[in-house]
Amino acid sequence: MKKTDIVDTHVLVDAIGANDSYEDFITEHKDFLGLDHFKLALRKLLAICPYEISTIITRSQIAKSYCYQILNGTRAPSRDKIIQLAFGMSLDIESTNHLLKSANKLELYAKIPRDAVLIYGLIHQKDIIAVNALLTEQNELSL
Repeated sequence: MKKTDIVDTHVLVDAIGANDSYEDFITEHKDFLGLDHFKLALRKLLAICPYEISTIITRSQIAKSYCYQILNGTRAPSRDKIIQLAFGMSLDIESTNHLLKSANKLELYAKIPRDAVLIYGLIHQKDIIAVNALLTEQNELSL
């Protein structure tokens, strides 16, 4: 497998079972775990994003230095920060969920009221200010 390959979870579970030691597993599969997977997914989405980095930062309302740390892969973002980036990049639901999943975060789920507001905002291409206002109206935590 190449470092740029995306490996399904069941493949990794099989690899864990096939290795006699955890250290051997990590040595062979470290490129497919954790933040590196997120960095690759983010890099791919940034390559097709119509906005400059400065615009993404402004639109996402993430502090500039913090956002650069996320974009450079030196900081692991929370679920909310990833969602803010999604709004900053004008991602659709599928791309947003892919990015969340690549960071080992829960995908947006329409049966959760807060997530339903976020999904609404993404589908209707609302900016983050409008989404935060709607979250507040619904007595949900803002981003």
